Amino acid sequence: MNIIRALAVWLLAVTLGAQAEVLYEKGVIFDPAVESHGHVHASCIVECPNSDLLAVWYENGPPLASYYYQKDADKRDDVRIGGARRRRGQTAWDRPFVMSDTFGVSDNNPSLVIDKQDRLWLIHPTLLAVPQRAWGSSVLWYKVSSDYEKPGQPRWDRESILIVHPKGLDEVVARMAHELRRDADNKNQSERRAQVLLERLGDPFAVRLGWMTRAHPLVLPDGSLLVPFSNENFNVAAMALTRDGGSTWTISNAVPGWGITQPSVVRLESGKLAAFFRDGSRERRIKRSESDDGGINWSEVTSWKGISAIIVLFFRCPVCGFSINHNKGSKYSIISSALETMASAPTKSRGVLAVVLAILYSVQGGD
Repeated sequence: MNIIRALAVWLLAVTLGAQAEVLYEKGVIFDPAVESHGHVHASCIVECPNSDLLAVWYENGPPLASYYYQKDADKRDDVRIGGARRRRGQTAWDRPFVMSDTFGVSDNNPSLVIDKQDRLWLIHPTLLAVPQRAWGSSVLWYKVSSDYEKPGQPRWDRESILIVHPKGLDEVVARMAHELRRDADNKNQSERRAQVLLERLGDPFAVRLGWMTRAHPLVLPDGSLLVPFSNENFNVAAMALTRDGGSTWTISNAVPGWGITQPSVVRLESGKLAAFFRDGSRERRIKRSESDDGGINWSEVTSWKGISAIIVLFFRCPVCGFSINHNKGSKYSIISSALETMASAPTKSRGVLAVVLAILYSVQGGD
């Protein structure tokens, strides 16, 4: 047994032995055979100050009149935001309720967060021009509540739309078009794509709309709220920050990379912010960028090579990333990164990390 495999096994044994209790539960929020909610997708969950769990997703509501759009289940004009609550100490979820519904258009991709003032935030896009533009027509809504621990829908203190216009979008798209035009394998197709992107820059609706959330917003140490999102018209990402509960917003510079969507942001021990992205390019890898100024400016996007995984943990251990290559150097770096993450992880999280580490390393077949 080599030193790396031995270390992984030792790490697994030690961390599992350190746990006083391992909690694992599974179940359903509702039984679709009993209570159908149509197409259910993009769930998000938070723990409330009273230890209740609150979950949201998007779903189909009752069918609308025939002149409303009714074809694609995830974009139909009856799509709304559903929610449910599991009370502290209970094993079953309360009956689902409607968390938010903009009548006659599709509400999608909800995200939840509870800020430092214990206010609940619901942020989601609403699609305005289905089917012609679909995701590219989305406008962002945010709702804030200080009264959300009672049964049913929260009582919203305020709600508004967030119109995004990031700095540096022109430069990122221009560079994207330039790189497309260098694609010798698909010259004609790449030229058309480049031209379409540049023309969209002149369309204020394409620039201001199409921004969509997916992952949890991030609460920063100073109480600021950072909301990550990406644009479906350009496949470019950016962030929005508010320090006054949503009265005003600061929009970051566009993240310098393209083909990146659905950003998820964590704060590292160093204080830097790390963003991870779904990749729409040919690489099909998890992408990463960092910010050392609180989310305004972001580094060039890089790819994680090999098998990549991001494990989001519930025990306040925000993220653990693995990137496995077929070379010894990368495997040593995986162990080092995992040890650093585990050192700061609460006890209940360490066993999970150790299991993931051992499984990933075994699958790759260490030498």
